[in-house]
Amino acid sequence: MQVRLEGVLLDVWSNVYPPKRSTKMLIKNMDISSGAVVLDLGCGTGIIGLIALRRGARRVVCLDISVRACRNALENFRMNKLVEMVDVVVGDGSSCLRDASFDMVVLNPPMTPSPRPLPRYTWGGIDGREFLNRHLHDVPRLLKSNGQLLITASSLIGIGWVAAFLERHGLRVRLRGYELVKCGRLLRQLMEHIRSLSHASLVYLSDEPYWLLAVIEGRKKA
Repeated sequence: MQVRLEGVLLDVWSNVYPPKRSTKMLIKNMDISSGAVVLDLGCGTGIIGLIALRRGARRVVCLDISVRACRNALENFRMNKLVEMVDVVVGDGSSCLRDASFDMVVLNPPMTPSPRPLPRYTWGGIDGREFLNRHLHDVPRLLKSNGQLLITASSLIGIGWVAAFLERHGLRVRLRGYELVKCGRLLRQLMEHIRSLSHASLVYLSDEPYWLLAVIEGRKKA
């Protein structure tokens, strides 16, 4: 299917993570300095990188473990005539990237906790924290001095836990925004498991369960 977001025309292939609420929250809070070099870590369709270029970034690197997602992203850069300003990399994590390479890293990680596998772009492992435990510690080394990480976090994995993780790895942290999100069909099916996780929290409004979605900024000290 095709969608248009922030003036960008986007092809969304099957089995590739489409732009959702979390994507739109990142875009809303993404302040790009002119000439910045940006990493979209887990790029999906490439929408973050495309908008970063439209807002003044000089270069974008899109990285995803999914070959299909990388092909989809590359096609979207071609379609928007920005393919010469992007490098699309297939990889599981950022170990293939050089130290202090980026002014900004944007990350919308898979965070859905489930005892059974889900699509890779949404499944955060049994506790929802698997991807972040494997990869988040590596992000600070990728940032230039005063570089910025912009990341989504949910109350299902612990927003405070993500913030504390970043602080332990040397970043200055602040909350950029948050929204309450009503639990959909999948989370309702997983409700017994979610309630068994000591770090997961829900908000109930009129007996309906909601979770909290936040955007956190981590800034590398100069």
